Amino acid sequence: MSVGERPASPLAIALFGPFDVRLQDRPLPRLRSQKSQWLLALLALQEGRAVERAWLAGTLWPDSTEQQAAFNLRRNLRDLRHSLGPEGRRLAAPTLQTLRLDLVGAAADVLVFDEAISRGDAPSLEQAIALHRGPLLQGCHEEWVLQEREAREQAYLAALETLAAHAMARGDPTAAAHYLRRLVVADPLRDSAHRALMRVLAAAGDVAAATQVYRDFRLHLHQEMNAAPDPETTALYQQIRADARARAATSTRWRPPSGCTAGRCWKAAARSGSWERDSGGSRPTR
Repeated sequence: MSVGERPASPLAIALFGPFDVRLQDRPLPRLRSQKSQWLLALLALQEGRAVERAWLAGTLWPDSTEQQAAFNLRRNLRDLRHSLGPEGRRLAAPTLQTLRLDLVGAAADVLVFDEAISRGDAPSLEQAIALHRGPLLQGCHEEWVLQEREAREQAYLAALETLAAHAMARGDPTAAAHYLRRLVVADPLRDSAHRALMRVLAAAGDVAAATQVYRDFRLHLHQEMNAAPDPETTALYQQIRADARARAATSTRWRPPSGCTAGRCWKAAARSGSWERDSGGSRPTR
């Protein structure tokens, strides 16, 4: 280990994205059943609290009899302890009816994420979104994970919105657009996220990008749901285009340069056609 390098955590549990557990930075040995993975994940989500064995068994094997579910829990618990090796001691039984996972000295991304979200300041929110490698337990289709996953997804999206607002408040539309692009990737059907991104891009002067966001969103909704953007989103798109046309019309009106004589000015305007774009539509006086 080089000077200044932090030692690897004895147990690192990553639940964002695909399930990943490492022992001293080495992958966890293969478990016999995927249920053993979900058992470890479910215990990690309890943040060190003891839970009833009967609850664990019923949650992981809801279609089994109580007796069969209890047997499955014991078998998978043995398998998990064996794979964890010395770290298996963390699977503690405070009573005959309860289990807990001791996370002292371990690293668990979801717990760090939750703590960062709770603090709510900008550096903490940056830390939280950096930990989000994907949906919680990506690939897990167990019923119990749905509520846990949705709670973290909503926290992640809210963090991105907050960071984008902070960036705009300090006059940094580029950073705001970065957060909002991540937001629309994570939730491609959210009208409010697309509107926010369109506003930020338009404020930065990138009208082409702002209107392209709308067109891409409209196409995605049509293909996925045979639907259209909200009226508010469409109205914003039309307003951005109208404002851009108004600015373009103002900037292209012909104005005689200083020191220009009447004859030369009229000839220059006639050659360019600029006098036709002037507000009155009449030629400059010769």
